[in-house]
Amino acid sequence: MASPSKAEEIETKVAKEAERLRKTAADIGAMQEGNLAGIMLLENIARDFKQRTPFPMYAYTSKGPYLLRESACDHVVKSGAKVLFKNRLGRQIEKMLICEDIDTCKREHSLRAKLARYLWTVLVTCGLLSALLGAKIGFALERLFPNK
Repeated sequence: MASPSKAEEIETKVAKEAERLRKTAADIGAMQEGNLAGIMLLENIARDFKQRTPFPMYAYTSKGPYLLRESACDHVVKSGAKVLFKNRLGRQIEKMLICEDIDTCKREHSLRAKLARYLWTVLVTCGLLSALLGAKIGFALERLFPNK
């Protein structure tokens, strides 16, 4: 475990390098709206397809945290995409995470899951309607046969 002074030194070096990367990105136009096509694509896919056919989406990046402006990050979050940083976890773990998300998505949006949610909604609704109807009948009987 690094000492506080060593940790501070590392943080300072990382901040300087990040600033250098941001400057380079600005110099080459990487942060211009027209060059953020991948981010806009995520948002368009989410808008056009996610409501009908939900599926997991990822922003797969190595330099995103250093280069992207806040507005670009807002677009990624708005799209619902998860951020996966390249070469941070290793290929096998990245593959496992993505496959797990795909399996979860398939399970949650399968016909079986939709039918179960539908039946649950019907049962709860019927229960509530039965309770309301029972209360109405009780009030009606109370009026017809008041206690003296």
